[in-house]
Amino acid sequence: MLTVQLTPFIFSQKLNPETTEYRYWIYFKDKGEYKPGVVLEKGTEGYNIALSGLTEKALWRRSKVLPPEQVVNYNDIPVNRNYIDQVKSTGVKSHAVSKWLNAISIKAKKISLIKLSSFRLWIRLKELDI
Repeated sequence: MLTVQLTPFIFSQKLNPETTEYRYWIYFKDKGEYKPGVVLEKGTEGYNIALSGLTEKALWRRSKVLPPEQVVNYNDIPVNRNYIDQVKSTGVKSHAVSKWLNAISIKAKKISLIKLSSFRLWIRLKELDI
């Protein structure tokens, strides 16, 4: 019979806030020229941009439960590409972009957050507990 003895390991690695990357959601204040609460009227540029990201099936499903003027709305407009590029220019790693949250998920060191704080395009930064 083979006997195996397990030896506990003690990890001595210390987490240094200056070198450890943390995950965050950055919520933007608007979608560039499109502000929260704007009603998209059929045929406008904003409406067409939002419509281009929706499938026929999504439009059909929504039309069953929403009035026609709400089938395509502000939340369907993609996150402003310039905002995403500005965030990435600080050297952070992007994980996901959510047009419904109007936010980007990033992994960043604390020093990158200092750079991000100079941008006036976001309204909230939320650290993720992982």
